[in-house]
Amino acid sequence: MPDPARALVFSPPPPPPGGLPGGIAAITAVLMREIGDRPGVIFAAPVRKEDGGRLGLRRGVASLLRLVRATARLHRNGSVLFFSSAGFSFWEKCAWSLLVRMMGRDVAIVMVDGNFPTYFARLPAPAKWLARATMRGPRLRIGAQSPAWKEFYTSIMPDARIECVTASVDREFFAAHEANAETDGTLRVLYVGWIIEAKGLLDLLDAVAIVRSDVARRFVVRLVGPLLDGPERWQREVELRHLGEVVTFVGSITQRTALLEEYRAADLFVFPSHFEGFPVALVEAAAVGLPSIGTAVGGVPDILDRGRAGIVVQPHAPDQLAAAIRTMLSDDAQRAVLGIALAEHARREYTHDACARSYLRLLGYPGDVRSASIAQEAQHGNHSRTLETGTSVDS
Repeated sequence: MPDPARALVFSPPPPPPGGLPGGIAAITAVLMREIGDRPGVIFAAPVRKEDGGRLGLRRGVASLLRLVRATARLHRNGSVLFFSSAGFSFWEKCAWSLLVRMMGRDVAIVMVDGNFPTYFARLPAPAKWLARATMRGPRLRIGAQSPAWKEFYTSIMPDARIECVTASVDREFFAAHEANAETDGTLRVLYVGWIIEAKGLLDLLDAVAIVRSDVARRFVVRLVGPLLDGPERWQREVELRHLGEVVTFVGSITQRTALLEEYRAADLFVFPSHFEGFPVALVEAAAVGLPSIGTAVGGVPDILDRGRAGIVVQPHAPDQLAAAIRTMLSDDAQRAVLGIALAEHARREYTHDACARSYLRLLGYPGDVRSASIAQEAQHGNHSRTLETGTSVDS
């Protein structure tokens, strides 16, 4: 009979290799690659929404049974990791954490929803009390995705044990850091994410309309992502601002290689969101060393090193955004300096090794993380680890 495991990651699995995981799936992909072949680390997945019905009752029960079976495989001092957003997901993870602790194991819950401050503020007082009571205790840790998020969760849950975890992206993004080749002199501004109003896209269009006549060099704006409000609505917004020759809606890109080409061809990345957790797209831009502008929401300022590796503006402020875009497009030297600073910051904070170490600390995984990583590389040789090899995954 195999020895009991010491750590369980209970989260949805990433897509097949070559696809573009987002959010939780991106973190899970990194963890599967970096810690999946360590002794005593196992992965299990809750039932997907599409498999459990729209209302989720059957899915919830089936996921709970999977959690119980997987937790039973853990050592008595083992830990289970969940990811939580706001709304139903938060209360579901609260229930899961109580069950796991009743089974005598520790729990780590990583909070990933940029909407959580608004959600929590609107809860009635009894619900806030229940949340605080559930999210504390010696066998529970909360994972915050940046120092700013740690400050927030500490402010609303002062009795909870809160630690920072860090993110990472596929190694291809780090390897893609190189100077762009000159083409026709046109500057490319890039946005990657959902095309919705809450992501600040109207602010971006307003800002582009403001600076269009102020920047001497020609520039274009490429918006990559699903048009969730419908293409007709966004085309009208572009036409109202007379930006048809400037703005292009690229649509969704589902392959890493194609997305990498967008980052590598761009001169400036703009992320004007009104709310955010810890955006994968901005970490990707940082890994590539793409000069970036972002809003002061969620983990965005931390990714831009509090303005030392990018420009941070207020959300809902197209004039500020326009001024930042104007500065960046007009000053090649500043773009180069900030791009280098952002790449260096990403290589310090968001490597796979840093991400894995932060999650293993949160899980209380025994032993020295860096030493274990070196020992495993020596044992397994220099071959690349993939999602299919060396990983225990329960479906």
